[in-house]
This record gives sequence, C-alpha cells and structure tokens, in this order.
Amino acid sequence: MASPQLEAGYTRIANELLERIAAFDFTKRQYKLLLAIIRLTYGYNRKMAHISNHQLATLTGLEPGNMRRAVLELVAMGCVSKQHGEQGYLIGIRKDYSRWKCVSKQHARVETTQSDPDQAVSKRHANSKDSTTTTVTTKKEKPRARKALDPLPGFDEFWALYGKRTAKVEAKKAWDRKVLTVELRETIMAALTQQTEWRAKAKECGVWFSDWPNGATWINGARWEDEKPPELDQALSKLHQLSPELEAAANRHEDWRDSPSPAYPTNPDDVPF
Repeated sequence: MASPQLEAGYTRIANELLERIAAFDFTKRQYKLLLAIIRLTYGYNRKMAHISNHQLATLTGLEPGNMRRAVLELVAMGCVSKQHGEQGYLIGIRKDYSRWKCVSKQHARVETTQSDPDQAVSKRHANSKDSTTTTVTTKKEKPRARKALDPLPGFDEFWALYGKRTAKVEAKKAWDRKVLTVELRETIMAALTQQTEWRAKAKECGVWFSDWPNGATWINGARWEDEKPPELDQALSKLHQLSPELEAAANRHEDWRDSPSPAYPTNPDDVPF
C-alpha cells in the first residue's frame, strides 16, 4: 500500500498560484505537463531548470509529439517560460497568472458555446421553428468568436539564416501558425544559429550531418529542440590533438627554423670546386 511521506520529499508552491492553476481551463495534456514542470522546478527549490523531453515524457506518459505540442501551447498561453540555456532549454512556470491567456482549441470551443443565461431560457421556451433558426444562427456566428494570435515578424531573418531555400511559402505558413511569442522567436533564432555552427564544424571534421529539411518541416517538428550530436564533440577533440610523432616533428621543425644559417664564402677563390 502506498504511503507518501513529507520526509521523502515535497514540493513547495504558493496557495494562490495553486488555486489559480486549479481554476484555469487547461486541457488534460497541458495540466499534466504543468504538474510535471512544477515537480521538476519547485520540487528542487528552483524557479527554472534544464528539463529534457525524456523527463517530461517519463512523468506524464505522453507521446513525444503530443507532449511537444502541449508545451508550445503552454508557452503561447504565457503560463510557461522556455529559454535557450547552455545545456538545453530552461523551463519554468510564469507566476504572473494575470497574463495567462487561453488560446487552446478546446477552450476556444467552450468559449464560443457559452451564452447568456437569460438568452438560454428564452430559447428553451421558444417554439421549435424559432429555436431551430436561433441554433443555426449561433453556429454560423461561432467562428467569429475565435480570435487567433497575430503572427510575429521575423520570418525574413529566419529565412536568410536557414540552410535550405526551398518551399518558402509553406515555411511562412508554418511560421505564422507556430511562432506566436517573442520568447519562442528568440529561442528559434538562437537554436538556428547554433545548428548552423554545428554543421560548419561537422564539415570541417568530416563528420556526417543530416541535410537541412524543408523550412516548414523544421518548424512543425520543433527542430530547434534538437541536441548536439556526440560524434561531433568527439571529432573536434581528436582534431585538436596532435599525436606524439607529429608533435615531435613539429618541434624539430621549429628548432631547425630557429638555428642560425651556415656561412657561405663570398670570395670565388675560396670555393673548393
């Protein structure tokens, strides 16, 4: 029988923040990820931490694709902060819940189906013909209640730096659909710069590196979260290490270059041949 005890570890969180999380309209996946992030940050007395996809998948049991999509939704909603760090991505909870906003599809559907209570009563007491007409009118007006976030500028800078210049129109559509926060845009640009450097070093070391996919594929797949291949670090370390024989030969070359040149006779009669 399970018997959790505080002595085995606990997570400190403000009651005000916990109550706001309980009242907010998160989806099931978003709620599971939010709890996992709280466990990996506040559970270790940290505001932000380097959290890998493997850790989140282990705690939540979500599929990688659904998990990444839910993380991006939480970032777009302003509930989670995700920054590019030295060892990956720093993730944490945004405590300023006054700036949280619902942008998920499920919340949009709920929000558009809500109506005024007095109007609902009048609909129930109306005749079937009037009720049918009202229902049809309400369904037509539902899409008007949905308001998507405006896409951020910066695609031209992304496209100028990206390593494959094909299918630009599809890449622009993916950018407008995915990149909804300034923080995410900065994360993408930083990761793209780093991955460009990785490929340049891999070419220098003769290490195989996968080609750039189409821009839309890179954005839709959240490829800015790709990690540095360990083979590249190994090749770089070998490239900068000289073998003992080469180092000895280099030292001999330095000694020969620094030694004084022999004196040559200037009088033709002194030449022995």
